[in-house]
Parts: sequence; C-alpha cells; structure tokens
Amino acid sequence: MEKIKAYELSEMEFIEVTGGIENVQDLYKWSGFFFSQGEGFKGKKLYYVIHHFLINNDLPPKYFLVTKDFIEEIGEITEHKNSEMINELMLTLLLENGILKI
Repeated sequence: MEKIKAYELSEMEFIEVTGGIENVQDLYKWSGFFFSQGEGFKGKKLYYVIHHFLINNDLPPKYFLVTKDFIEEIGEITEHKNSEMINELMLTLLLENGILKI
C-alpha cells in the first residue's frame, strides 16, 4: 500500500487547523513554495506546503498538509551541492506527491 504524503487543504481548512499563516514557521523556501511547520490539533506538530504563485497575484495560494517524512526529504534535497540537481529533485518530489501539477 502506498503512503500518501500530501493532502490539499482549502484556505478555510488551513486557517481552522493552524489559526492562520502567522502561526506557521517556514523551514525551507524554494521558488514560491514554503515548507512550514505549525501546531495542529491538541498541540501536535504538523507540516505544510504553501504554494504562492509568483507570476500571478490573482491566483490564491494553495495549501497542503504533508508528512514529516516529506519535510525531511525536502531538507535532504536542500543540502545537495548542485543547484541544478536541487531544482530537479524538488520538481520531481512535488510532482510525485500531487502538489505541483503540469
């Protein structure tokens, strides 16, 4: 069975869980994607991806609840020495988990 690593949230769901954008802490940033953590239900730490569309301010941001494993993969990618490889690995991970759609 395949483990789901990302679940899309509506803006209202994101606000209900986190209390708002001001209550999450950015761990990593990459090309309009913010990989964050914040408290969720009963004070449990939860992880999010917030995607801001850089070239079109009329599009609202997208919010995703992600697993700790997903955030750890992002952390490993950011430590890669080759910036082109970082871009390729980030794109692959975001596509594979349904966060980025082409």
